[in-house]
Amino acid sequence: DKITNNKELKEDDVRRWLNQDSYKKAKIDNVEVCCEQTDGDEIDKKEYAFDGNANTFWHSRWKGTGHSRNHWIKANFSEAQTVNTFEYLPRKSATNGTIKKFNLTFFDENGESIKEISDQEFSYTDTTYNTLKQITFDPIENVKSVKVEVIDAFTADNRKYASCAELGFYYSGDISTTP
Repeated sequence: DKITNNKELKEDDVRRWLNQDSYKKAKIDNVEVCCEQTDGDEIDKKEYAFDGNANTFWHSRWKGTGHSRNHWIKANFSEAQTVNTFEYLPRKSATNGTIKKFNLTFFDENGESIKEISDQEFSYTDTTYNTLKQITFDPIENVKSVKVEVIDAFTADNRKYASCAELGFYYSGDISTTP
């Protein structure tokens, strides 16, 4: 296909050009979170984690009483999916809350845990702290929701935080990479 005067590059077009036609994004209906920053000068609602806007982000509560245990965000899909890829886009404006180490728990339509992938870690440099991160794993079928539990994140004051500009789960064909 010829590109002419396109002002916006669309993800589906790029995947088609790269022969990744089997790449299917799971549609997130909503998310649940341990907590969110919804008052004060900065509002960082949970819906921002999947709104398609890289300039907005969810942030765990940081003003007032925080959340003392591991923070988490749980994506609920519109229907059961097969997934083998997790993508995470950190917030652009700072590193506070950027996920370093995490666990993934996959749930079926009955809310039963069907698979856990533990102790995953993203690597960062000074120039990649706000770039898209991705892990792949063997395909998991009949996934209705996925919980991302943050074990470690960048913080400015040794308190526990988590943030996320965008998150996504995909099935990207027959790849096999066990973390």
